[in-house]
Amino acid sequence: MASIPIIGDLTTGRAHSYAADQVKIATAAQKAQCEARLEKTVSTFQYDALSSQLAEERRRRLIADLLITEASRRAEAAMRAKSEAEAELEARIGADTGADGGRWTEEDRQWDGKH
Repeated sequence: MASIPIIGDLTTGRAHSYAADQVKIATAAQKAQCEARLEKTVSTFQYDALSSQLAEERRRRLIADLLITEASRRAEAAMRAKSEAEAELEARIGADTGADGGRWTEEDRQWDGKH
């Protein structure tokens, strides 16, 4: 029987092993395609997630830069106002020449030393 090609293949099990091999090959090819699609999907998802995260970080950086600029502007304005107020106070003190004026007397120094 082994000499008859079809019957010989059936009796020796070669037909069954050939079919099983073909199923394994087809299954492996399908699995590889599925894994490639899955990997591409995961990669796309990761790319989109990282892209969104980067956009959010850029937005926050822009806001921080704007806040820093505004704070610096206010600090400069406050320093100018302080300098102007000090200069005005010094001018008023210098202009006050009365007996109880803005100049320190010996009595003022003694009082300050006690308190």
